[in-house]
Amino acid sequence: MSNGTATLRSPATVEKYSNYIEEMIEQNTFALPMLPQVASQAISMTHDPNANLEDLSNLIHKDQVLAGHVLRIANSAAFCTGDPVVSLNQALARLGMSIMGEIAISASLKKGIFNVPGFEDVIHELWAHALASGMFGKEIARSKRYNVEGQYLCSLLHAIGKPVVLQMVLKVRERIQDDIAKGDVVALIERFHIRVGRKIAAKWKLPQTVGFVIEYYPQYAAAKQFKNETMMTCLSDEMASWLLQTIHISDESLKKHPIFMALNYYPDEVEALIAKKEPFLETVKSMSI
Repeated sequence: MSNGTATLRSPATVEKYSNYIEEMIEQNTFALPMLPQVASQAISMTHDPNANLEDLSNLIHKDQVLAGHVLRIANSAAFCTGDPVVSLNQALARLGMSIMGEIAISASLKKGIFNVPGFEDVIHELWAHALASGMFGKEIARSKRYNVEGQYLCSLLHAIGKPVVLQMVLKVRERIQDDIAKGDVVALIERFHIRVGRKIAAKWKLPQTVGFVIEYYPQYAAAKQFKNETMMTCLSDEMASWLLQTIHISDESLKKHPIFMALNYYPDEVEALIAKKEPFLETVKSMSI
């Protein structure tokens, strides 16, 4: 497959992919990625009331490639409203600990996890959806007076298994020397990502809340704990799909989603979320560079 496109193959070929991936998951014979060090430490800092801007600056400076990427994002249209920033310290002073922490986490994850050669268009869609989910998660948590940093992490990482399943598809392709269509690749990702995501959350020692929402966000009614976080993650996932139109969702059909009622949203609050469309699209574009 080149850039996620391929001639449609027989159901037998798709089933072969599925069987191999199932076997890899059951026998733990696939490579679980390491949580990038910068992302791990940035996550800790954003949850540490004693951490300061100097700590975050020193962390980002350890990786000059990442530092350059963070600066490019800080100077993008979504974040730079005045003169261009020329140093990380200036960016930190202007944007603050929370936003710069999110940029550092996102940039580190993109560099380390969301990188699957040969599937560039698929990985771009997955990354954009993760970013949009994180932004909506933060906004939803703020409107409902929940922990903003914690919900940002839940929403950003709720589908972290997807790029890893995509890497597994690549391994199977190398093994059997046969392509499948992009639609079949996406179906395999949807089928297996939650199981893989749970394994990643355990290996990375993510907060219990994150591991829980990975498993239950598509079926929030079944959640026995972290109910609100799971519902907010489900809503952030739905709104990311609406924002990016990975599947067609009209404004009116979005407004009728039962998750709004479950979270006690009033119509004006729903409209306020929908009004974030243009600035959030700009932010996704900026953080995808």
